[in-house]
Amino acid sequence: MKHSIVVMIATITLGLLGSWLCLADETKIVWENSDAARLVQSRCITCHSLDYIQMNAGVIKGANWEAEVNKMRKAYGAPINDEEAKQIVAYLSQKFGGE
Repeated sequence: MKHSIVVMIATITLGLLGSWLCLADETKIVWENSDAARLVQSRCITCHSLDYIQMNAGVIKGANWEAEVNKMRKAYGAPINDEEAKQIVAYLSQKFGGE
């Protein structure tokens, strides 16, 4: 029984340490106070966390932002109209990298 408690405590401790290490290098997104930033936040948060955008920012570039926004609209039903999609793509390309 004592061995089981020690193993359980060690497992929990290592799990917490591992979680902390995973978050140690994450940088928080700083959102501008702009209409475009608020649009991105209000529309994207309906389906996923805003961290999802930053997490994918290293992979998605330029025209791929348009494809990503269109995928969210068509495949996942994101509530984004055509004009909003253009604004969101422009903002994401500017903020997180375009070509």
